[in-house]
Amino acid sequence: MKKLLYSLIIIVAILPLAFIFSACNEESSAPQNDRIALSLSMVEEIDDMIYNGETLKPKVVLKHDNKVLVEGKDYNLSYGENVNAGDGVVYITGCGNYRQTIICKFKILSSLQEKLDTLKTGETLVLNQNYTGSFNISNGVTLIIDKNYVLKIDGEIHVEENASIINNGKIIVDQNASIKCDDAQMTNNGQITLSGEIVESSSTKEIVNTGLIIMNGGVLNVPNSFKNEGEIRITYGSIFYVNNLSQLTSYNNIIKSSNISDNKIILASNIDLEESSFTNYRKTILDFNSFSLNNGTISNYGTLVIRSGKDVANALASSKSGSSVIVKDIKSIELTEVVTIPSGVNLIFASSLSISSNNPSNAYIDCNGAIIGTENISMFLNSAGIIKNAENIYDQNTMLINNVKAGKYIWNSTELKWEYVPQQ
Repeated sequence: MKKLLYSLIIIVAILPLAFIFSACNEESSAPQNDRIALSLSMVEEIDDMIYNGETLKPKVVLKHDNKVLVEGKDYNLSYGENVNAGDGVVYITGCGNYRQTIICKFKILSSLQEKLDTLKTGETLVLNQNYTGSFNISNGVTLIIDKNYVLKIDGEIHVEENASIINNGKIIVDQNASIKCDDAQMTNNGQITLSGEIVESSSTKEIVNTGLIIMNGGVLNVPNSFKNEGEIRITYGSIFYVNNLSQLTSYNNIIKSSNISDNKIILASNIDLEESSFTNYRKTILDFNSFSLNNGTISNYGTLVIRSGKDVANALASSKSGSSVIVKDIKSIELTEVVTIPSGVNLIFASSLSISSNNPSNAYIDCNGAIIGTENISMFLNSAGIIKNAENIYDQNTMLINNVKAGKYIWNSTELKWEYVPQQ
């Protein structure tokens, strides 16, 4: 039933009530009785609004004889409290050639989800107010964020089943919040500030940016569906997932120009460098995520995260002074050749592991840079002297456990040396 059935018409007959309404910009010279009385039939249906903690002021359209009336010339508006879910009130007072006051009621829904759940397949909802919350969109429904309005996401939202979001205003994705697109379309024509995550769980539809995405410590995990035709700006270290050379190069250049530290690029698939040379800049962490770069060369000035023992030697060989190589999720490294840590390069072990060599005189780690152990790790050695220049291992909580001698080396932070402790 039309929301106009909720409306009431009253004639302002007492002077005190008249003072709550603003004066018209233009006064009519017509006598009061000759002015046209406003009526309910002149008011187009007022859309539902959604509780957001603010005083809600819906858009109001009046027509008379197919002519749209002008606010400030033909009528003025004032509002009730319009904060809590339930009925909201708009006071419409005639002026100029119009007279009388009508009171129109509209619905204030408790949440955006309540409104979305009323939509049928293929219908569109235009969000023309500020809103904070989380919700799900499905069944081919389209949500449009109107210009000049802000949608703030503070939880997890799902866009699925051929649904879509079109942002013409601003979307803020809070830290720990996310937009998850599953077989859904997302288009940003306005601005997205990303402190949380945008992630694809299915890539049959595109996620397109023609506006501005501000990476404020967020995660852009859309390697298969993302199409960037706008601008990406970094204000705080963020994470980007990539699956091809074009994306890798694009994000790397954005990070370089941003001059912001602690950005991470994660390879979501095996990327072919096409026999070209790739530079990992100082402010960038490049995470191989169990995959690797092919058919090219890397110059590492930043940080490489390696998750395969076979990549350690190549990663160190590509690293320049001041850079780091982080070894993660590797339980063992078997040396088949001399692995050199260049001067000024840090090899960081993020978990305990076993280092072995069948020929320690020809296959060992030559530590000219530094080995840094984190998180109280232990390095199990199957042979004495398998790490040359072991004094360059840093972190007093790290232990070298020598399986041959059945004991362990503990770092003496006072004398700055490793001390052998026999097994009890």
